[in-house]
Amino acid sequence: MHFEFVDMDNVKIRSMYSGLNNEKLEVVPHWHSEIEILLFQKGHCIQQIDDKYVITFPGDIVVISKNQLHSTYSYQEEPCQVLVIMADSGFIFNNETIAFQNPINDKNPKYTDMKNCIEEIHRELTQKDKAYEYKAISSLYNFFSMLLRFSDYVSETTRYNDLYKNVLKNTFGLVQNSYSTEITLEDAARASNLSVPHFCRLFKQMTGMTFKNYLQFFRINMAEKMLRLPKTVTEIAYECGFNSLTSFYRNFKKFKNYMPSEKRNSY
Repeated sequence: MHFEFVDMDNVKIRSMYSGLNNEKLEVVPHWHSEIEILLFQKGHCIQQIDDKYVITFPGDIVVISKNQLHSTYSYQEEPCQVLVIMADSGFIFNNETIAFQNPINDKNPKYTDMKNCIEEIHRELTQKDKAYEYKAISSLYNFFSMLLRFSDYVSETTRYNDLYKNVLKNTFGLVQNSYSTEITLEDAARASNLSVPHFCRLFKQMTGMTFKNYLQFFRINMAEKMLRLPKTVTEIAYECGFNSLTSFYRNFKKFKNYMPSEKRNSY
């Protein structure tokens, strides 16, 4: 992942690549207060935004507004590459959550110009030439001026937005803060103040995954990041909530399609 950042006049912009190492993408469902712009450059992905799923193609643009639940997975385990721009939402949308009609492609009359803006933002943040902050922010405003003028969108106050913010939020927080310990299905449902059957239906509807798969997926992603650290695989497995190496290796292979040693050797 390549990462650049600018903070100017209280506008924060981040730029990064996902999938630079010819790898499949697996980004678990999550949300945040920033706007996220995705430019898919290689491979096909399944992109979730709230309760909707689309297959993206190279060249597609996806815009995710603040607090929208979203995830990204490689389609049929294809290697994928995505250029990601993230920016504070308040600089343009204040307290609104805007739902855009995704993906944006060459059917949009301003598609090429919008794509050029995304690439220019990343280029300016990476090269850091004189006055690059102004160029990056200018391109960001230019992108959204075309997006709002030439794309379909609605002000989003849907039941899905309310549900994951007010109900499932506590369960996601439980996983994030306690993934290294045992978390039962009953614990997850209790955190959201739901019965187990109701929780299972809602969680699957919102994320496309069972809670068990989501928890294992989250743990494996944390373990993959920890492989950069000077720790043994056994230490990492137990710190990420696995109570046996067999289970850890089986799930790592299942979700990543390669073994921990292969990933560690690639760093």
